[in-house]
Amino acid sequence: YFMDAVADTIWELDFGTLERYRGNYSHYVQQREERHERLWKEFEAQQEFIAKEEDYIRRNIAGQNTRQAKGRRTRLERLKRDELIRRPRSRRDLTLRLAESGRSGEQVIMTRGLRVGYPGKILFDAPDITLRRGEVAALIGPNGAGKSTFVKTALGDIPPLAGEVKIGASVKIGYFAQAHEALNPKNTLIDEILASQEMLISEARSYLGAYLF
Repeated sequence: YFMDAVADTIWELDFGTLERYRGNYSHYVQQREERHERLWKEFEAQQEFIAKEEDYIRRNIAGQNTRQAKGRRTRLERLKRDELIRRPRSRRDLTLRLAESGRSGEQVIMTRGLRVGYPGKILFDAPDITLRRGEVAALIGPNGAGKSTFVKTALGDIPPLAGEVKIGASVKIGYFAQAHEALNPKNTLIDEILASQEMLISEARSYLGAYLF
């Protein structure tokens, strides 16, 4: 409902192709399905035409109609080179399971007198925060305001300039840095999976496959 209310154009990047759809999200979904069906019909029609042409060429290339067969072969080769419709790629469903990590303590995170920034550069003084189990919070602000620095300070990656941060008992933190600094740019996806969890390569491939890699 939110996307329908705010969007009047949808851009979709799909298998390396960027497509523009006019209208809200619901219209986009309908247009995308119609486009996919149209592409399949065009692909199947061309494949049927190619099969018939190849059958004619095969039956007549050495017979009385050899001249016509050679002409058709030339046109068919040109079509395959310049106008061949590729098989439309179908989307796979994303199947994954997120297991519970266990129950944390009542208090998830608490800050008191927290000052965020770097030596010689104060970004902001955070209000005192107490986030309890089951509560949800959003950190909102413009680029450069210090959102990532606040998160890294809360995680202990950057020391606070003042104040303290306390993480509750049995709290397990999941964090993926937007700049990917925790990843090795020379590694493959499988390398990163194997570096974080002991498993067979086949298990790593299956794990990534569940996320459509």
